[in-house]
Amino acid sequence: MELALNAIRNGGMSIRSAAKNYGVPYVSLNRHYKGATKTFQPGRKPKLQTYESELRDAVVIMVDMGHGASKQDVMDLAVQTAEKAERSPFKNREQRPSDRWYKAFMKRQQLCLRQPENMSAARFRMATIQVRDEFFSKLKEVFDKLLPLGLKAGQIYNTDETGLCVVTKSGKVIAPKGSRNVRARTGGERGENVTAIVTVNASGSHILPPTLIYRGKSLNFELTDGAPEGTVFGYSKKSFIDSELFVEWFQRFIDALPPPRPVLLLMDGHACHIQLKVIEMARANSIHILCFPPHTTSYLQPLDVGVFKPLKSAFSQESSKLIRKNKLKQINRYQVARVLGSAWAKAITPMNIQGGFRGSGIWPYNPDAFVLPGVHSDSTLSTASDSPSDLEQSPILPIT
Repeated sequence: MELALNAIRNGGMSIRSAAKNYGVPYVSLNRHYKGATKTFQPGRKPKLQTYESELRDAVVIMVDMGHGASKQDVMDLAVQTAEKAERSPFKNREQRPSDRWYKAFMKRQQLCLRQPENMSAARFRMATIQVRDEFFSKLKEVFDKLLPLGLKAGQIYNTDETGLCVVTKSGKVIAPKGSRNVRARTGGERGENVTAIVTVNASGSHILPPTLIYRGKSLNFELTDGAPEGTVFGYSKKSFIDSELFVEWFQRFIDALPPPRPVLLLMDGHACHIQLKVIEMARANSIHILCFPPHTTSYLQPLDVGVFKPLKSAFSQESSKLIRKNKLKQINRYQVARVLGSAWAKAITPMNIQGGFRGSGIWPYNPDAFVLPGVHSDSTLSTASDSPSDLEQSPILPIT
């Protein structure tokens, strides 16, 4: 059969002549030649055969986003991919891929996992000029790709979460010289944290309404009183964003975007941000995502550089005003939205937003815009201990 097929393809022989010369049935040869008969491959088929190329693409996109995929990331993406199937192909109790599947997948897709640096060494190098330069090199590649397609300041977005606490710091107060133990009324000793998701573009012309996430299992309508117009409210177990809330936010982000494409979205590489569904939604809507390296958002992220400090300051001032005016002991969760409503217009301004993008060197593109104080190529910016968010974004070298 193979000789007959080669004679047809390479020798120009007709199907009927090849069947006669090589002694094979004409009908069978015709089916093979026209591709109606598939070559049989022995052995078990991969459990996610239909979706494996899609899964590999997602891993590659994560690398392009600046978020190198770990083994756990691949396993999580496989579970998310399997949800598209009618029944989970993974038959163990947890319905998760096994190590055997993982190794076979890596071999089939010609991927390899590089050895990550240990955490102490990685943290020692994370906030250095080298890391900053690597990020800006990646950003330049993105700009070189997207600017010819019409990317402008209005299409470059930054999103991030910040915590709003009902306990506010007191600003400085006037007192006689030499006096000690000066006190001011603040919001109490302990308080609830509310997460605010803030999203802006580089020109400051598009400021999305915030999303406020409260701790709990349901929402009370009273929580919405006085919030900035269009604010979206959500809840989670600890008032932090989770995977489900982020997908919902991302869909609202897409719906709120003006028509011009492409769009560049800059954000941190928190675990809940990197999901197969988000990657697919971004690809379908010409949204390119670039993640900041871990431990660098304080000087690379525009919102951290130019917006969050004035927002926290204005929030604290408005909280103090409310406490004094109503003779309160502290503000509570029902007053957070109202306080934010007063602080929002004062802090989330085009001037602060443009200053954040300019000060971080993102837009206009300027890698030397921010000089790390006292940091050289072989020294660190901070020796602070790892926070939970740092651990979730621990530096992993990308899969190649």
